[in-house]
Amino acid sequence: PSMIGAYIDLIIRDSARCEILRICAETTERANDDTEDAQEVLTTMQSQVAALTIEPPVKRETFKEILIKTLDDIESGDRRKADVQSGIDSLDAVVRMQRWNMIVIAGEAKSGKMALAVTIMIHALLQQGLRCAMISLEMTAEEITQRMISSIGRQNLSIVTTPPTEDQLLRIGRASSAL
Repeated sequence: PSMIGAYIDLIIRDSARCEILRICAETTERANDDTEDAQEVLTTMQSQVAALTIEPPVKRETFKEILIKTLDDIESGDRRKADVQSGIDSLDAVVRMQRWNMIVIAGEAKSGKMALAVTIMIHALLQQGLRCAMISLEMTAEEITQRMISSIGRQNLSIVTTPPTEDQLLRIGRASSAL
């Protein structure tokens, strides 16, 4: 146990050395590039070096402290520590999604990735009151919003291409209010 602190200090020092070497190599490469502004290269290097530190963390938590804190969080039912629920019981039974984790949904085109992502996000937003961010490489923000309105309002996605009926407008209004 007493050696752990020394090992951590060595790792921190070696990490700082690696970072110094990376900064030097990058600066050397940029300094040899005739298209780079010398003052800009120097300013960047100075700010990168100034940001370096080899100070170990002020306080390291022991595993016992982390365990006690985790148990306290579980006992208190702190919503911020809760898992993100998808709203799909069979999925929640086999997949654990924790807050602050990046959840990636991948698959073939037209396999329902976006529908699943929207379902999870809507449940997290409306049922759990969690904040969400969605990044899609396939759809625009408007298309995602249309899917959300369609899903919450229980409307076919075709409502975005045809004039909505009175009933559809009411559902769209309720969905928009919820969002």
